[in-house]
Amino acid sequence: MKRLTGLLQEGLREEIFDLWNEYEQQSSPEARLVKELDRLEMILQAHEYEEQEQRPGQFHHPEVVQLVKSLNEERAGHMAEGKKGTPEGSQSTDSQSNRPAGTS
Repeated sequence: MKRLTGLLQEGLREEIFDLWNEYEQQSSPEARLVKELDRLEMILQAHEYEEQEQRPGQFHHPEVVQLVKSLNEERAGHMAEGKKGTPEGSQSTDSQSNRPAGTS
């Protein structure tokens, strides 16, 4: 990041670098919001990709199928653990569809 911001004028360089550090350290409510929006955007990208393919989750190569199976099992475990400790007012997602839990 220092190399990238080094291309900017000094005042802007410091501001951008400070904002990046704030985001990385999650040291403000705004930084935490942006992190959650980044995570949401990743889920939206995956959803859009599946919609374009019109065959969500279909894999054929045996090694890829095994990797997907392992990933889904790991995600299901994380989702089960997360639901136990989900703070009131927060929203978890269904591990298979990435939709909010309990929706279709």
